[in-house]
Parts: sequence; C-alpha cells; structure tokens
Amino acid sequence: QLKTQDLGQRQIDVYAGLNVMILLLELHRYGQRREELKHKMVFYPNQQFQGDDESLLLRVISYSCGVGDSVFVQTVGRFLSGANLRRANLSGANLRRANLSGANLSKANLSRADLRNADLRADLGDADLSGADLSRANLSGAYLCDAILNGAVLREADLSGAILNDANLHGANLIRANLRNVRFDDTNLSGVDLRGADLSGVDLDVDLRGLDLSGADLSGADLSRANLSGATLSDANLSGTFGDVKWNENTKWNVRALETAVNVPEALKQHLGMQ
Repeated sequence: QLKTQDLGQRQIDVYAGLNVMILLLELHRYGQRREELKHKMVFYPNQQFQGDDESLLLRVISYSCGVGDSVFVQTVGRFLSGANLRRANLSGANLRRANLSGANLSKANLSRADLRNADLRADLGDADLSGADLSRANLSGAYLCDAILNGAVLREADLSGAILNDANLHGANLIRANLRNVRFDDTNLSGVDLRGADLSGVDLDVDLRGLDLSGADLSGADLSRANLSGATLSDANLSGTFGDVKWNENTKWNVRALETAVNVPEALKQHLGMQ
C-alpha cells in the first residue's frame, strides 16, 4: 500500500515521528492539568535524555524540512500550547501561526525565528527574541521580563497587558502594535519605531528620546516622568477614550511636530506656549 502512495522513507519517518510527538504533547498537557499527575506525566520536547543539549527540537524541525519547509509547524504547531520548552534552542525556526499559549519558553533562544501570527501568550522571561519576526503575534499578557527583543519585528502585534520590565527592545519595530496596559519598568526602548502604536493608558516612565511616535495613541498615557526630548509627535493623539495625556513639570518635552498632534489638551498648549 505504501508503494502505491509514492511515499519515500523520509516522509514516513517524519510523519510517524511528528504524530508520536503530538501524542506526547497531548499527554503532557493532560497530566499538567491534574495535580496528582503533574510530576508523573511530563514531556520535554527539546531533550531526549538528562543532560542533552537544548537543540533536539530544532533538529526535528530541520529534519522535517526535508519533506517541506512548513511541515513541522503545520502538523505540530497547534499542539504546542502548554509545552515545556524552557531553554530550548529554536533559533531561526519556522513557528509561524504556532499555538504556544501557556508554553514555558523562559530562557529559550528564539532569535531570528519566524513567529508571525503565533499565539505567544506565554512565559518568555529571559528569552532571546532578537531579530525574530513577531508581526501580528498575540503576546497579550505575556511575561517578557528581561527578554531580548533587539531588532525584533512586532508590527501590529498585540502586547496588551504584557510585562516588559527590564526587557531590551533596542531597534525593535512596534509600528501599530497594541501596547495598552503594558508594563515598561526599566525597559530599553532606544531606537524603537512606535509609529501608530496604541499606548493609551500606559505608564511611560521610560526614556523616549528621539523616538518616532507619529500617529501613536497617547490618550490617558502617563508621561509624568518621561523624557521626550527630540521625539516626533506628528499626528499623535493626546486625548481620547482614556482621557487626556498625563504630564507634569518633570515631563521633558522639546518634541518635534507637536503642532500637528491631535486633541492636544488646552492646559498642555498653555504650558508649551502653543496659544
């Protein structure tokens, strides 16, 4: 029967292996939902034996590419929710549209990975996401403390409620990203592109010097301790559903194109001599 299907040994090997992995992932998720089984039904996709390196899953993905570039993610991607991928080396992996919600990806290497449209409502603490493509990914409520996001593409990503304390986003692309209620304590935002980003209601006690905030929604954002020197506010919205942007004498303005911003509060206009 196999001969009539024109299937090679590599195809049989890959699909059999991936289906076994799905079974193990499902058993792991089942066990983790039950207190009495939590420590008995555990599957580590990136380690075969104790002490292995963390690249096993990456090798599985690479081997699967012999059948097709997207075979792994199309076959296994939706079953990765809740997976234990701590410290996994997935650098450059194709995980586009993968369901990684609830997964443990702390300290994982996801640099240059394709995570477009992926569900990443997960633990990404200390993870390396430098250069990764996270366009339109769902990172709502994700834990990203100390994560490395240098040069990452987060265009139109949903980061609402995410925790980015001490994360490094140097040079990241956050164009039209949803950043409502994000926690930015001690976050490095140097060189970040925030054009059209939704920052409504966010506490921006961060260094925003020289950043492009053109078209960003800053309604209700707290700029009381922000340094905006040299930032561009062309067409930025400073008042709306979340109320007026918050500021005080500690806010460092000296911004560009404020005259083109929309809904600038009257008090701010007076403070900056715009009327």
